[in-house]
Amino acid sequence: MDLPNAFAIGRTADHAVVCLTTRLLGRLETDGLEGVLAHELSHVAHRDVAVMTIASFLGVLAGLVVRFAFYQVHR
Repeated sequence: MDLPNAFAIGRTADHAVVCLTTRLLGRLETDGLEGVLAHELSHVAHRDVAVMTIASFLGVLAGLVVRFAFYQVHR
């Protein structure tokens, strides 16, 4: 990929993957790469993927409740 990017995926540390694009690898020195990896590994350690999954689910659920309530009122 021609865009410098890094991300971590996986709900648990045992099933996590950290991805770096080749563009990012080509642009950063060793210290910069260590910083990016530390940042992404902190997402894994804090289980941010699981937290964001739950948070987004609750947001979708709240939106559905509002939508159903709106339709019930405007019938």
